Amino acid sequence: TDYHYHSNAYNVVAYGAKEWLLLPPSLNLDTNMRAEWHSLPKMRRDSYMKHYDPIRCVQYAGEVLFVPSYWPHAVRNLGVALGTAMEVGDTRGRKERATSQQHSQKKAKRKSRSAKRRRKKK
Repeated sequence: TDYHYHSNAYNVVAYGAKEWLLLPPSLNLDTNMRAEWHSLPKMRRDSYMKHYDPIRCVQYAGEVLFVPSYWPHAVRNLGVALGTAMEVGDTRGRKERATSQQHSQKKAKRKSRSAKRRRKKK
């Protein structure tokens, strides 16, 4: 996969192996960024990657890998592999949560303005 993120996830490999690249969520990574598996030096020239080396690991059959919420990651099968993942916790995306938060803030501001107008009318 290319880099992407979501809520907490347990990832299990039943057969084969998978390679992972993980980055800290503080990068605010553009999830359209491609994972350049064979060219990490090229990735490091990218503005997101100048100061970060991805955490690289290989997950083998029978192992579980926990990826915390909003950690950008990319994964690829090393040969034939079979696995599954289960997201747990808050399954809403970062943008959805931000939009919801912004909506709540706007609603609170409108309510405050409305209350001020009523006080002025009195």
